[in-house]
Amino acid sequence: MENIEQLQPADASVIKDPRLMRALRLLHSRYKDENFEVCEISRRLGCATSTIRVLFRNELATNPLKYLCRIGLYHMIVLLRENSNLAIKEAMAQSGFSDPSHFHGIFKQYFGVTPKNYRAQTGLLSPDA
Repeated sequence: MENIEQLQPADASVIKDPRLMRALRLLHSRYKDENFEVCEISRRLGCATSTIRVLFRNELATNPLKYLCRIGLYHMIVLLRENSNLAIKEAMAQSGFSDPSHFHGIFKQYFGVTPKNYRAQTGLLSPDA
């Protein structure tokens, strides 16, 4: 099971390129927007989408969409830790995921278990989990 610390936002002190810092700020402010696309980062920064992807790959060893998923997953885990009575479905919605089956697939890919099993294994139980 993946450690939540691996999902934490990138450390700003290690980011070298100011365009990447601006892209990260944009992602962190828009992660709940299900219609958000990488091309919006490109438009806002005035550079090619391929440039954005290269920046992410070189400095963060990921791509913008995977990073966006990490932000949402991190937010969800924080929500569940702060409120053990919060339903997984509600935490999912508050974290920018609208499609339950897509979300469960992403969650299982990162953590190796379903959200319900993760909650049980970590002691973050809820009566309606």
